[in-house]
Amino acid sequence: MVALANLGTRPSCTSRLPATSPGKLLVRRRRWSSTWRRALDAPPRPQRSSPRAPPHYARPSFHAGSLMTTELRFECTRCQRCCARPGEVFFSAPEAFLAAAFLEIPLLELIDTYMHRHNEGWRIDVQSDAPCPFLTSQGCAIHPVKPSQCRTYPFWPEIIGEAGAWDAEAEHCPGIGQGPLYDADRIAAITEGEDDTLENLPQS
Repeated sequence: MVALANLGTRPSCTSRLPATSPGKLLVRRRRWSSTWRRALDAPPRPQRSSPRAPPHYARPSFHAGSLMTTELRFECTRCQRCCARPGEVFFSAPEAFLAAAFLEIPLLELIDTYMHRHNEGWRIDVQSDAPCPFLTSQGCAIHPVKPSQCRTYPFWPEIIGEAGAWDAEAEHCPGIGQGPLYDADRIAAITEGEDDTLENLPQS
């Protein structure tokens, strides 16, 4: 869940969308819930142990310094800082399909305009000088169907599997250390693509 790379003259995919209220986003989330579940619960593909997780996030091996046995607090504050940091956003094939369908634009248009091929899916390359094209004044335009990388932040292996990384990430994410506790079982489910943090959002 990071910002999109510089797109130059490429249009924002949200520029063609009408202003969407939080209530309408909830309606869309319900509308696509069953479709999203069917697509992301598909049988695993080669080189991936979970169809919902990007390749380098799937079923990580944690060392002795892992926080997996520790209860951690997190609550999204909608600060959108995680949507404005350099990096890459990975989309599996089903995730790209659902994003295009949710935005009601052709899949090839979405891919050709914003994405690069990556293994069996796609990625958005991110730089520091451009916001994510899915980011609107009301939040993520594809929130109900956002990719698993975004759905599971900040419970990424490199954040919860390295000593001190969780506290270091708190410098970027004010929600870390706040809100409800996530126990080891819930964290494990999130890292393995069987759960997410979408429900942990403040209500509008």
